[in-house]
Amino acid sequence: MSLAPWYLNADRQTLKHQRKWKSDPNYTKSWYDRGAKTFQADKFRKGACENCGAMTHDKKTCMERPRQLGAKWTGESIAPDKQIQTFEQKYEGKRDRWNAYDAASYEHVIERYEARDEARRKYLKEQKVGGEKDNQMKWS
Repeated sequence: MSLAPWYLNADRQTLKHQRKWKSDPNYTKSWYDRGAKTFQADKFRKGACENCGAMTHDKKTCMERPRQLGAKWTGESIAPDKQIQTFEQKYEGKRDRWNAYDAASYEHVIERYEARDEARRKYLKEQKVGGEKDNQMKWS
């Protein structure tokens, strides 16, 4: 913004969220450790989720399929506790859809589709060559 509006201080820059965010070297490194587990319990603990046995939530907020007999009564297959991490983020950071997106992690999906397409092309080529041989045998 070249000229600041009258209601802003003209001596400072505005629109902080549109500045060079990549200048921060720890921008992509500071994100949730997804799927991190901390402790695996052997038996049901008081205060844990009655459905899965994890201490990080209760039965009402459990995201697992409701069991016929929960971990509270069976004491079997108790889910490990999840690591809860908090971040101090500003308004823009909370709403950034692409925060911590790593394009390199999507490469394996692309490779899988390319391998499928290559196998399909090879199969169709074999079918075409095989069909031509069958036609030659019929007419000869």
